[in-house]
Amino acid sequence: FNLVYAYKTVLSMSIIAMTNKTHSNSSGTQCIDSGSEEDKPFPGHKFDWDDQIKSQLLSSFFYGYILTQIPAGILATKYGGKWIYGISILVAAVLSIVSPFAAKADYRWFMATRIGQGLAEGVVFPCMNTLISQWMPKMERTRGTTIIQTGSMIGTVITLPLTALLSKSDFMGSWEATFYLLGIAGVIWFVLWAFLVYESPETHPFIAQSEVDYILANDGGLKVKE
Repeated sequence: FNLVYAYKTVLSMSIIAMTNKTHSNSSGTQCIDSGSEEDKPFPGHKFDWDDQIKSQLLSSFFYGYILTQIPAGILATKYGGKWIYGISILVAAVLSIVSPFAAKADYRWFMATRIGQGLAEGVVFPCMNTLISQWMPKMERTRGTTIIQTGSMIGTVITLPLTALLSKSDFMGSWEATFYLLGIAGVIWFVLWAFLVYESPETHPFIAQSEVDYILANDGGLKVKE
């Protein structure tokens, strides 16, 4: 959830460094010189995006986000949440890595990456709820869900100042660094998720049988699908 909200909020801060000043030109494709005195606080490429383009880019994530939540709940119940959740973060991570290249090509391509991230991340809450219901005994679900979903707030708190710090540096292209680093973190996370997380207690190869029995006796496990 740290990563989920990092991908969601990163643009709200980085777009300041990507444009740095307001322009009336709405072509959205022109990359302007960043060597002037006015642009020095934020090095790196600058884009000639007007307010309309910037508002479209900032909202485009949610165009996709609202579309996949209900289908994800149905699919997670039927097929399980592990791989749907994991692949969604992997897709968002890859799109984060390619975002700077898409922005330099055309703002429409950049918008497409944001919509794609929204479509991918729309599945995370339904899928996580399925995993929680299978792994947590009923008396632990309120506490467990709170701990897990607090990660979304932590992700926001970490991402915004990190983006500001990187945008003022020359590291990996200034504002581009945040997209690259978050994308790399997401790919690493997916590898760990694929090998360490299992769909349910019944399918875990190393779990103690006593723990499986405890979870099943308290309304967990695959029987929640019934």
